[in-house]
Amino acid sequence: MRVRPRQSRAVAMREVLVAISVIILTAVVGVGSWMHVRENARATACLAILERYGVAFAQYAQASGGFLPYENVGREQLGYVAWRDVLSDHLGDEDRICPSVDRATLHYEECYRMNSKLSRTRETPPRPFRALDTLARPAVTVLLFEAGYGGAKLSLKGGLKDRDARHRGALNVLFADWHVERMQEQRLVEMSNWLPPKIIWDPQPTEPVKAVKP
Repeated sequence: MRVRPRQSRAVAMREVLVAISVIILTAVVGVGSWMHVRENARATACLAILERYGVAFAQYAQASGGFLPYENVGREQLGYVAWRDVLSDHLGDEDRICPSVDRATLHYEECYRMNSKLSRTRETPPRPFRALDTLARPAVTVLLFEAGYGGAKLSLKGGLKDRDARHRGALNVLFADWHVERMQEQRLVEMSNWLPPKIIWDPQPTEPVKAVKP
């Protein structure tokens, strides 16, 4: 029986290893591409959810004399119902949770938060309802945004520090004129910290201030 030379066997082994490496690399690239496509689809679905929230906020404001809803967890005994609850009638039965959120996590519902600064007015003490006509620049004033979630305490309000760039370094933001943008986290932070800011989290009260609560 003729024995194959050792050099030939070594060449064959290298070819096998190269082939295996190519297969593994192709698989890794394919999985990465698939995950990228999947996350883009989730981000787009999330954008659509925030657009529906924008419609719901607009409908609520129209029905309540131009006021936004209460921005935090409900205090029903004082007549304050959380924004998420008062918007339920306007949103219907469609899903309202970002598809990138882990629903097994405690308090996953806080994945969207309303800007906590929107309760501030010139009144003392500040009232928990903000009138839209007190916002000087609604097109760049944050209303609802993607936020970190989980933990032992539920919070439905927050600020820039609570942001969650869960879509490959980007997050969706609903502004007070009802339009939605997907923004890179770094750009959102930079524009929020300009002086004056180009993205507004703490809108200063402007006249007129309404006297009657919705």
